[in-house]
Amino acid sequence: MKKRLIWTLGVTCLLHLGFILYLTLQSAVAPETELPTNATVLSEETSFTGHVGQETVHTQIDFVKPLFLISIPLTFTVVYLFLVLLLRLMRIRSR
Repeated sequence: MKKRLIWTLGVTCLLHLGFILYLTLQSAVAPETELPTNATVLSEETSFTGHVGQETVHTQIDFVKPLFLISIPLTFTVVYLFLVLLLRLMRIRSR
């Protein structure tokens, strides 16, 4: 039981750490799109709307932060159930 919880916690942490690194490093690595020579740029600002109402966030991290906090327990639960199901299937096949 302890091993399953530790494995689940480790996988959940690695998944979320990878997601954080993807969000923070993506903008630094992503290639910039080139516009045609006669294109007109109307606005360079991009807004991510996270909540209904007057709250508008202007960065990708602020947009994902509330969703990210909710996803940690959900990911932990799904990974744990998957691990339990996988181990039960392995026991049934080994008999």
